[in-house]
Amino acid sequence: MAQVLKRVVAVAGWDNRQPIASDVAAQIELALSNGVYVSRAATITTLVQATMTAPLAGSNQITLEILVPTDTSNGTIIALVTAAINGLILPTAPTITVTSVLVF
Repeated sequence: MAQVLKRVVAVAGWDNRQPIASDVAAQIELALSNGVYVSRAATITTLVQATMTAPLAGSNQITLEILVPTDTSNGTIIALVTAAINGLILPTAPTITVTSVLVF
């Protein structure tokens, strides 16, 4: 089966004071690598740092590459990435909000 590499950029909000960005990126890579899809090179960039008085104000950019079958629609990729982000296990940040997901 032929595959193509897609670049995905997402913006999501969570309390980013505690979880280490590389740990969150590793969780996303694992969630998206299931045999059909292979995620790699995930990085997290803090756009807005959460504070003690505004813990839900944390905003983060997730950039990753995902290897998908050539006939995979962008809508499917967006749904997969959104589900992976929403499924993150962050004990210090139980609320996660995905704002946008773009596929390039």
